[in-house]
Amino acid sequence: MSGRPPPASNSGTVSDERINQAKRRRVQNHSSEPTKAPIGPRQLKEGFTVERYRVGAPPLQILPLDFIDVDPNTEEKAAFEAISSQVEQILIAKGVDADMDYTEVCHRPILGETESGVQDLTIAIDANWKEDTSRVSWLLAVEEIRSLLLQNAVLRDVKVEIISWEATQQRRIEAIAAGHPLVGAWRQINPHLHTIIGQFPKLNDLWKTIDVLRIGWNETWGFPFVDPPLVAVVSITVDWDLNPQDWEPAERRIRALLTEHGFPKKLPIGADLGPAKDFETSPGGTKVPGSSGTFGGYIDVYRGHEAPLRLGLTTYRSVRECVEGFGYEDLDPEAPEKGAIEASVPPKSPLSKLDESGMGPEYAKRDQMILESPSRRKHNHTLQSHASAIQKCEKELGTERDVEARAYYASQRDDETKKYNKKKAFFDNGSHHLGRLWMCSGLRDRSEANGRLDYALIEMEPERIGDNTIPPQSSWPGPRSSPPGYVLNRLIKGVASPKDLRKNDNVFKVGSRTGARKLNGVKSDMRMDTNGSAAVPKGKKGYSSEHCLVSPGPLSDSGSLVLDDRGQWVGVLFGRPRKGGVIGDKIAYMMEAQPILDHMQETTKEFGYQFKLAA
Repeated sequence: MSGRPPPASNSGTVSDERINQAKRRRVQNHSSEPTKAPIGPRQLKEGFTVERYRVGAPPLQILPLDFIDVDPNTEEKAAFEAISSQVEQILIAKGVDADMDYTEVCHRPILGETESGVQDLTIAIDANWKEDTSRVSWLLAVEEIRSLLLQNAVLRDVKVEIISWEATQQRRIEAIAAGHPLVGAWRQINPHLHTIIGQFPKLNDLWKTIDVLRIGWNETWGFPFVDPPLVAVVSITVDWDLNPQDWEPAERRIRALLTEHGFPKKLPIGADLGPAKDFETSPGGTKVPGSSGTFGGYIDVYRGHEAPLRLGLTTYRSVRECVEGFGYEDLDPEAPEKGAIEASVPPKSPLSKLDESGMGPEYAKRDQMILESPSRRKHNHTLQSHASAIQKCEKELGTERDVEARAYYASQRDDETKKYNKKKAFFDNGSHHLGRLWMCSGLRDRSEANGRLDYALIEMEPERIGDNTIPPQSSWPGPRSSPPGYVLNRLIKGVASPKDLRKNDNVFKVGSRTGARKLNGVKSDMRMDTNGSAAVPKGKKGYSSEHCLVSPGPLSDSGSLVLDDRGQWVGVLFGRPRKGGVIGDKIAYMMEAQPILDHMQETTKEFGYQFKLAA
């Protein structure tokens, strides 16, 4: 089916036969009950499948399913083409926001079982789900389309399925190996889930099963030479007509339970992050792993009497790649293996608009601007690096005779294995999910002092939201390279200006790429060359006036917070000199904290927002 995502592959840690057995059990155990309430003048006796983002009749198989085109010469294809205009009119009349370009007759077999003979010929209709109307309009449309098919001798056994893109994301469901660490965690969680359900009487008779633990993955994640990242999903089935007021309190309790058991962990300040995208260059088609940035900390947003919204802070440059319009192109089209460079920004693209003027919260296209932590591209790359190092040590151990050398390689192998397992476990527990872009500055604005303004706010997944706790002593190189002990493992105390720093005061930054470290003070009013940069604002060519930080070692982590000796927020790292070298790599620029908050306030004043450092 044109435009559909390709099916997930069957490679992985579990054999194909075990996967297929799990899928067969899944289908055999699934049943779709007919709806009991009449929904129209011709109540169908065959029943419906009714799920969020998906409605069909007769009852459909449980997802995930494949999309396979039928032979264009079949009589079913011709019969559908003859009635497609009637189908379109039914969809319009029922208020279904469907795309007829992706409405066609196709096979819907279980992923990986296309040769089994169970093809499920289906008219699949791609539509946009609307929370307030689709549960009714889709049911009515399916009923009328099925009634139309029942009058056609060729199509009377063809199913009808209206499905939104949210339900078509390819996910693989695997049986979990008995030794998987999630098995033990599930045994601990399961009794607590039953206890929570028992405390909500209206839910007791509506739950079908909760003893299900699924592991799924998207085939675009990861490289073929490392294990694909796994995401644990607890599946709990509830009745379609369940009142959200009955469900939401239980959901909050369950989310809290999962968070308590580490699924997933709250995001600390200084974590790694990146956009949830891979890039293909053109015309070479080279896969490019994008860059990543640093998660700074938390900002609380207030409006009227509403409860405050806690958002994550980083730089706009750290999240630019998640915006539609960003891409790479081959450095040499004739030799794409030579590498890639950032492509020109397409005119009138969302990226072009955001670069020029930023984006307020009222205009966020959140479905296009997804962020992860840490960057899955960096994650997969580092897993590959550790796996290669392990293999190298194993190879040396296989040939080396010297006792001391063997001890060295064994120690290196064990160290790399620990790193590999720790980073893989982070992904296995679903701890990489972060959130969506909520607001950003763009590249053009400056502060009143002609300094850079470069920030982005992230709407976090609720279970990932943490606080601005300064890391404990164990995260720093040593007592002489950390803030005073009385500010460690405590919340950041407030906002300070670089002008308030005393002559010999130190500043500190927290970031995952070059670690938590002490910096040698702040140098203000440093000129930054912006000639030729996309960040040059209109009418301000040449230089900007910036704060500069100097480090005894390599300095990076754009987006990380800069703190003073008293545990106050001074600014945000945002870049280094365009010419690196021994000196340039130890220098970074810093945006002052208060002008960032002031700019947020000014650009959203018509909506009544107020921004404060989360306390």
